[in-house]
Amino acid sequence: MVQATRTVVFSRGQQLQREIAERGQYFGWQSLVLFLVSLVMVLLFTRMIIGPVKNIERMINRLGEGRSLGNSVSFSGPSELRSVGQRILWLSERLSWLESQRHQFLRHLSHELKTPLASMREGTELLADQVVGPLTPEQKEVVSILDSSSRNLQKLIEQLLDYNRKQADSAVELENVELAPLVETVVSAHSLPARAKMMHTDVDLKAQLAWRSQCC
Repeated sequence: MVQATRTVVFSRGQQLQREIAERGQYFGWQSLVLFLVSLVMVLLFTRMIIGPVKNIERMINRLGEGRSLGNSVSFSGPSELRSVGQRILWLSERLSWLESQRHQFLRHLSHELKTPLASMREGTELLADQVVGPLTPEQKEVVSILDSSSRNLQKLIEQLLDYNRKQADSAVELENVELAPLVETVVSAHSLPARAKMMHTDVDLKAQLAWRSQCC
C-alpha cells in the first residue's frame, strides 16, 4: 500500500515537472516573440521619426546657406513634424519675398539718389570752373569738399549695389587697411558740419593697421 502511494506520488511529481517545463518553454518562446515584435516596432517608429527630422534638418541647413527650398519638398511622418515642415516652407517663401523686396528697394534707391547726385556734381563742377564768377580761397575749399563728398557718395552707392549682388556668392574676407588715410578721409568729409559748429578735430593714431571685410 505504501509502495503504491509512493509510485503515485512520484508519477504525479514527474507529470508536474513536465508541465512546468512545457509552460516555461512556452512562456520563453512567447517572451522572445514579444521582444522581437517590440524591437521591430521600435525600429519602425524610430525610422518614421528620424527620417522626417533629418529632412527638416536639411531644410534648415539650406535656409541657413541662403538657398531656396522650392516647392518640390515632400513630407512624411507624424502630423506634428509635417506641420513643422510646412512652416519652414512658409518661412522660406517669406524670406525669398523679403529678399526680392530688398533688391527692388535698393534698385529704386539707387535710381532716386543718382539723379539729384548728378545735378549736385554738375553744379559743383560749374562752381569749381568759376563759370558763375570768381571764387575766394575759402569758397574754393568749400567747393572742393562738396565735390569730394559727392564723389564719395556716388562710390558708396555703387559699392552698396555691388555688395547686394555679390554677397550671396562670395565669402567675407579680411585684409589689412592703412588707418591714417581712412581717418583723414572721414575727418575731411565731415569738415563742413564741424566748421559750422565751431568744432576742431585732432587726430592721434596709435594703431597703423585695421581690419576691413570684403564681400568679393
